[in-house]
Amino acid sequence: MGISRVFVSVQNNSLIRFPEIFEQELLAIDLQRLNSEWVEYYVRRPNNNIEYDYFVNVNVNSIVVSPNRTSLKESKFKKEVEDGFEYKLDRRGNVMKDSLGNDIKIKKYRTLQCTVVEATLRKSCVIGGNVEIINANQGGMLKRDPIKAQSDFEDITSRAIGDVRALPNEVAARTRKLPAPFPTEIDMILMCSEGFKEAIRESIYNNRRHIY
Repeated sequence: MGISRVFVSVQNNSLIRFPEIFEQELLAIDLQRLNSEWVEYYVRRPNNNIEYDYFVNVNVNSIVVSPNRTSLKESKFKKEVEDGFEYKLDRRGNVMKDSLGNDIKIKKYRTLQCTVVEATLRKSCVIGGNVEIINANQGGMLKRDPIKAQSDFEDITSRAIGDVRALPNEVAARTRKLPAPFPTEIDMILMCSEGFKEAIRESIYNNRRHIY
């Protein structure tokens, strides 16, 4: 029929054994965007009788998940607030009056202080590999394209020590936020799968001229 059939598969060459769902995520690429009138892409074998003209090997060569990292930053805040009043006295200790005969009052102020300890939690995952396009009939490699993806986790929480009334509203709001737990290694790998999947799709799409 003149149709070239392409089989796309994932090869794990890294030291980490990733879960099956990770491979499924990587192969959930938009085949409708890749298919054409003369080229059909497959990620699963519908039956064993189909002969493929090209193989696209997605090689996962490295998966690096960073350790949990926490950094602390301390900030101090001060705020002057009204704290009652006192009468203005003359030299004899008598309360002074204004022009209307009212007692003269002097506002009193005090300083509120609060220290905010900001904790930043970070973790990252980097997946590296390449996409190989192989001519099944001639047994030759037509293209090897390096690909890479990274995912980052960051969570910032604050703890107040002192009088929270000294804090600006946006800072006070952060002290009420509950901290998020560090994601697991598998969580980070799955987070990175979306970016790696996009890199696979772009590599195949940009090199589709090798498949005809």
